Amino acid sequence: MRMFIWRAGLGLGAIVVTASMAIPVGGVASAVTRPASPTPSRVLDNSDNGATVSVAVGETVIVRLSADNWTIAPSTNPAVLRMTGTPRQRRDPRCVPGGTCGTTRASFTAVGQGQAVLSASRSYCGEAILCTPATDSRSVTVDVTAP
Repeated sequence: MRMFIWRAGLGLGAIVVTASMAIPVGGVASAVTRPASPTPSRVLDNSDNGATVSVAVGETVIVRLSADNWTIAPSTNPAVLRMTGTPRQRRDPRCVPGGTCGTTRASFTAVGQGQAVLSASRSYCGEAILCTPATDSRSVTVDVTAP
């Protein structure tokens, strides 16, 4: 049996995956079916603000912003880039009350060729700190091309 351990960033947790291969009596190994390759994905974060990125139809775009107080909007063109599920906010348990520790994450699937804009906004940037125009929003233009 092989064991693989992947540690999530900042030591917040671990995922343990085990895999085994059965060997039948007689010493002949059975065929192992491998899962299909995962869909390629592009991860966007705070540093991508104002950028234009390209992905192919079928790819996944993950928006992962530092701070747990962002509101991530659906794309401006859901026929091109569709939000999958609802955005999730994950708070760092070590964060002080009123702090903006943690992350906000949303996932989108490129479903058609064209262009869409992804955006996020927030109204406060920490305990009793209002955001400024430079810190209250983020946006990225996504060009979706043929696979």
